[in-house]
Amino acid sequence: MSIRTKYHGPTSNRAARITATSAAGQKITIAIRHDLDTAQRHAVAAEMLCQKLNWTGSMVQGFGDDGYVFVFVD
Repeated sequence: MSIRTKYHGPTSNRAARITATSAAGQKITIAIRHDLDTAQRHAVAAEMLCQKLNWTGSMVQGFGDDGYVFVFVD
């Protein structure tokens, strides 16, 4: 199981946001939390997707070309 997160900048119709997508394509979008740093914002998005999918366990976070990647570890 893995999750990829990506930042989407503001548009004329929408505020800045982060999407979290599972390897199987399940997705959530959250608003930017300005009280957190960039890595924490992405971690919150990944955690919220885990809650939605009832996934539990410890994750590690890494940075990729277009966002962050989260994978579960034993």
